[in-house]
Amino acid sequence: MKLLHGYILCSPPLNKEKNVPDPLLKAQKALEEAISGASYLDWDNPDWSAGGHVHNWHNYASEALQLIWKDFSPEQKQIIAAALDECASNEHWD
Repeated sequence: MKLLHGYILCSPPLNKEKNVPDPLLKAQKALEEAISGASYLDWDNPDWSAGGHVHNWHNYASEALQLIWKDFSPEQKQIIAAALDECASNEHWD
C-alpha cells in the first residue's frame, strides 16, 4: 500500500478462500497428473496404426502432429498423449 498525493493505492485483494486454488498451482498439478497419467501410453514412439477405433488416443493425432512428433520433448509428448487419451476416453458409442 502506498500513499500518493492523498490517495491510497493497493494491490487487488488476494483470494484467501480455501476452495479456490491458485491458478498457477492448479496448472502445475494438472501438468503433473497428465505426465503421471501418460505412463501407460506409448507416448515415446507411438505406433500410430496400433489399437482399435474405440478409446484409442492415436485416432486423435492428426497427420501433421504425427509428422512432427519426434520434435517434441519427452514431457511435451507425455502431455499431448495424455490430453488425446482423455479425449478418447470421453468417447460415447452406441
